[in-house]
Amino acid sequence: MIGRALSLAAIAVSLAAPASAAFVTSLSTPTAIVMPSVNYFGSGPQAFGPMTWTSDYGRSVFGYTGGYGFGSNGFWSGTPMAGLDTGSNNGNYASMTFTFAAPTKGVLAQMNWSLGTSNNNSVLARIYDSSDTLLEIVFLANNGNVNSYMPDGYYGFERANADIKKLVLSNAYVGARNFSYISSGAVPEPASWALMIGGFGLAGAAMRRRRSTVRVAYA
Repeated sequence: MIGRALSLAAIAVSLAAPASAAFVTSLSTPTAIVMPSVNYFGSGPQAFGPMTWTSDYGRSVFGYTGGYGFGSNGFWSGTPMAGLDTGSNNGNYASMTFTFAAPTKGVLAQMNWSLGTSNNNSVLARIYDSSDTLLEIVFLANNGNVNSYMPDGYYGFERANADIKKLVLSNAYVGARNFSYISSGAVPEPASWALMIGGFGLAGAAMRRRRSTVRVAYA
């Protein structure tokens, strides 16, 4: 009985554990998100499109178009980006978060990161639902010195249900730009509904008027 109980507990733990996943490199129905060129330094919040960016480290950047280095993984400039500056001796476990106004089925961005952080921690990308439950986790780099994916690529997550509320990048100098997501489609505002209904009414009235003017002539 004890062995059976332990087995059931192990199964329950495994089912409850967050899924480790591979990135997708494109979305099935992407909608671009334009990041403004504001060259902001700080921790946010900064809103853009359906997302809001925040960081828990005050030397991070948003909408930054200047030069930003990722060590051996290259250099960015020109295109607005969000970057997590973790500091040289501490703060290496900092993170930046991209929160959606409404959950989405997918999110994608061009991502780059540094290697060789001072405490060799792994560089992470994670997604959470509206209850802050971890849905999936991907290691951009393991142990701070081995790339798990090619740097400077387009990576993201796509799921069967619209349950992605947050994308979190953490643990190193991480950059993200050229975002896209899967839009669920705009819901008409009440005023728009009124205009649509009014339009249908006018169209119906016009059809009735045309019908009433038809005359049949008999020989």
